[in-house]
Amino acid sequence: MLQPQQGSNRIFAVYMLVLTSSTYAILVASTTANLGSLYNAARIHALATLLAGPLLWLLVAHAFLPHFRYLRWVSICLVTLLALPLALGLADLLAGSEFFFKFDPAFYQGGYVSVRQALNGRFSGLFYTIYITSLNSLLVIPLAYFSASRLQPERLRRAASILLLLSLFVGLLYMPQFNLPAALRSMLTPIFAAFGAAWVVGSYRFFSPVELAMKQVVDTVTIGLMVFDEQLYLIDANAFSANLFSIDLAQERQQLTLSQLLQRLLPRAENQAELIQLQAAIKLKPEHLYQQEIILIDGRSPNEIQKIWVLLNIRPVYDSNNLYIGSSCTVEDLTVERRTQVYITEAHKAIEQYAYNQALLNDITQAAIGAFNFDKDLSILAGRLVD
Repeated sequence: MLQPQQGSNRIFAVYMLVLTSSTYAILVASTTANLGSLYNAARIHALATLLAGPLLWLLVAHAFLPHFRYLRWVSICLVTLLALPLALGLADLLAGSEFFFKFDPAFYQGGYVSVRQALNGRFSGLFYTIYITSLNSLLVIPLAYFSASRLQPERLRRAASILLLLSLFVGLLYMPQFNLPAALRSMLTPIFAAFGAAWVVGSYRFFSPVELAMKQVVDTVTIGLMVFDEQLYLIDANAFSANLFSIDLAQERQQLTLSQLLQRLLPRAENQAELIQLQAAIKLKPEHLYQQEIILIDGRSPNEIQKIWVLLNIRPVYDSNNLYIGSSCTVEDLTVERRTQVYITEAHKAIEQYAYNQALLNDITQAAIGAFNFDKDLSILAGRLVD
C-alpha cells in the first residue's frame, strides 16, 4: 500500500486539482454571458486540458512502474513537458503574450467555445497536437501493455484494464456519430478521467484516520512489523523492526526487497545456512507462509556483544477478492525466553553434577571407613567413576 507522502499520491492530488479547475471553468463558460469571464474560463479550461496529459502519464508511470530503474528520468521529462505549457499559459494569463490565447470577441459571441477554438495563439497548433491529441491517444498503448503483462500484479492488471476501457469510452464521446454538445463532452471527459485516476490510486488504499492511528500504535509495540508488496519490495516498517534491522525508511521504502533484507542479515546471523534456505524459498514461492528463528550474534546493534534470538513470521496478504497483494512479516524477540531456557538447562546440569559429586563423596567415605566389605565398596566406587 502506498503512503500519503509518496509520489504517486501527490501526483494524484495535483491531477485532481487540475481536473477540478477544468470542470469549474466549463461550468462558468457555459453559464456566463460576460465576454471577459467567458474568455478567462476558456483559457483556464484549455490550460488545464494541456496539463492533464503529462500529469496522467506521470501518474500511470508512478502507479505501474514504481521500481523502474529509469523512472526518475522519465519523471523529469514528463515534469518538463508539464512545466512548459504552464509557463507559457501563465505568461498569457498575466502578460497577454498571446502564446496560446488571442482574444477575439467573434469566437465568444455564441457562448462556450471548445479547447481547439480557445487555443488560437502562436504556438497553439503545435501544443494541441502534442499535448492533447498525441498524449491522450498514445496513452492506450502502455495501458494495454500493463493490462496484459504478466510482469504486473493481478490488481494492477485489473486497474490498467479499467483505465483502458475508460480511455476508449472517452474517445467514443468525440465520435461524430454521437453528436454530443461540446460543453457536455468537455464536462464528461474530466469526470471519467477523475474516476479512472481514483480507481488506480484507490487500489493502493489510502490510509484512513483509523489506519493512521493503528500505525502509530504499531510503532510503539515491542513486536516488529514489516509490509511488502507483491514483488516483495518494502512498503512500510514499524519503529521496532526498522531499528533492529537498520532500515532507513526514507531511503529504502520501495527500494529494499525482502530477499535483500535477509542478505543484509547474513553476516549478523549465527545460523546462516537456515537463513540462506529461507531466502531461496521466498524467491521461489513468495505466497507461502514461512517461520524462521534467527540468532543475531551482534545483538540489537553492532555495539552489543550478547546475541539475541528473533522469530520471523512471513505471511501472504490477500484483498477482499482473494488476490495476493503482498506479504507481512512480524518480528518477535525471543531473547528472554531462550536465555531462560539456557539458564534452566545449565541449572539442571549443575544440580545433576552436585548430586553426582555428593553420591561419589558418600561412596568414598563408606569405602574408607568400611572394614568388612572393602572389595564391594571399592567395586561400587569404581563403577560410579566409570559412569
